[in-house]
Amino acid sequence: MSIRQGDTVIANKTNPTVYTAGNGIKIDNRVVSSKAKFIFDMGIAQTEWIVVHGLNDYPSVVVVDSGGNTIEVGVEYLDANRCKVTMNSPCKGTIYFN
Repeated sequence: MSIRQGDTVIANKTNPTVYTAGNGIKIDNRVVSSKAKFIFDMGIAQTEWIVVHGLNDYPSVVVVDSGGNTIEVGVEYLDANRCKVTMNSPCKGTIYFN
């Protein structure tokens, strides 16, 4: 099963690799629930992304690389609709906002 628009991914804001377990799908061998509010595709390998999610909130963030592994990232909330996601090395993948 894969994560789709409208699914929820639950993670801790300060440590995106800590998940709340529930009935749902697995990412990197961790169970997450299934209702992400916004999904951003990182189609180009970069170390920094400024994402406009438009949620008018400070959502939790989970980053999954193109190999399906959850990676640790830095998250800076620029305002209630934008955040900067920073990685140690360039990667492609998906950012999930809840």
